[in-house]
Amino acid sequence: MKKLIISFAYILLLMSTPGCYYAFYPQTGSQLYIETQPETIEIYSDEPEQKYEILGPIAAEVPGDVEAATKYLKKKAAKLGASAVMKINLSKPTSFPGSTSISGIAVKIKES
Repeated sequence: MKKLIISFAYILLLMSTPGCYYAFYPQTGSQLYIETQPETIEIYSDEPEQKYEILGPIAAEVPGDVEAATKYLKKKAAKLGASAVMKINLSKPTSFPGSTSISGIAVKIKES
């Protein structure tokens, strides 16, 4: 019986441990781009001064701090071919202590 209780507690712990969550909602009619490098992705709290094309909203929830969340979001934005993520929003979810939520809008900066 003791083993059963320990096993059940372990399963509950695994189920409650936050993993990485990621979402991307492509803009209708948006063009597909070649993957970029995560290190090159620019982060903007507002809109960039340059002209840009919206690829779509992007969001992630990851275990860790703001740096970990930003790194993960840049990695996912790079896979979309984005050159920046604008209108960044950060939060600490109460449902998963120790995790960070980050969201924004993936964009492709237009060359002048």
